[in-house]
Amino acid sequence: MIKTITTIVGLIGLIPELIEVFNKVVTIIDKNNKEDEDVNNQKVPPKREDITETDSKASEN
Repeated sequence: MIKTITTIVGLIGLIPELIEVFNKVVTIIDKNNKEDEDVNNQKVPPKREDITETDSKASEN
């Protein structure tokens, strides 16, 4: 009986540490998602080679 009570009290004492770890994990996931969104939102200009190929094909026709 005393062991059970001690175990329950010990687990309750761990809850704040678990919350802290959970918050850190969520923060890391948020940072990764934000970086992914930043990369996905970047507009990449077309390569110069692609433009010249299209122009040369148009002039051939």
